[in-house]
Amino acid sequence: MLAKRIVTGIIGIIAAVSVIHIGGWALAMSVLVLAILAWQEFCRLFKNKQIEIPYKTGLVTIVAFLTAAFFGGMTALSYVLPVAVLAGICQMIFSDERLNPVRMSLFSTGVLYVGYLFAFLLLLREMSTEVLATPFGMMEMGEAAVYWAFIGTWASDTFAFFVGTGFNKTIGTHKLCPVVSPGKSLEGAIGGLIGSMICMAYFGSLFGFPVVDGIVLGFLVGIVAPLGDLCESSYKRYTGVKDSGTLLPGHGGILDRFDSILFVAPIVYIFMNLFIL
Repeated sequence: MLAKRIVTGIIGIIAAVSVIHIGGWALAMSVLVLAILAWQEFCRLFKNKQIEIPYKTGLVTIVAFLTAAFFGGMTALSYVLPVAVLAGICQMIFSDERLNPVRMSLFSTGVLYVGYLFAFLLLLREMSTEVLATPFGMMEMGEAAVYWAFIGTWASDTFAFFVGTGFNKTIGTHKLCPVVSPGKSLEGAIGGLIGSMICMAYFGSLFGFPVVDGIVLGFLVGIVAPLGDLCESSYKRYTGVKDSGTLLPGHGGILDRFDSILFVAPIVYIFMNLFIL
């Protein structure tokens, strides 16, 4: 299992760095594929509770979100958001004999969770074409911003794991949210918060961002990253599923791997627009 996780992780990192560096259509199509797979997983989760979420309607809505973000940025996405969700709900009202409030709520939540949040990876990458001189070579600010978001997320997850369970299993004795995820501890969450602040400050300075901004943003990421993980865990706990999928050997499904970054990307985007750009 560990070997599978390591191999899958290495391949994933290489692929991610490649498409993020290229940007443009390569990243857009990659995010689109990830979002479609994530939507399939989301719908499949709730089939275990005999809840049929309209897959095709949600798919069209998610594609609309990503298309708007890629071609028109945040402005276009803000226009498409209410129209797409309302159109999807109207379609269900007038054409679905099995309509009920639970399905409507899960449809709305699902397309926002998958489509809207994934769109922020595109918004981050295209937010600025300013070129930065870094130890890793010249890169656009948008590219650096996406790396920064992933670094903070990975740091939060890694430090939380090792502080909470890895180094000393007697440390993580205070449960963070036992109903949703019994394995997560308050001590681990604090370790993840500190790790995120340290790594975002350090790597942010390499990208040319102020250290103070890295510390503040690392604090925010250290809070929202575990929330993203707990959100997806609550879906799995409710539907009685261990992993959202089996696509990634040793890692589970797309939602299992991107649950935290989906919450982190919007925070990084908002912070950079308010305080850095």
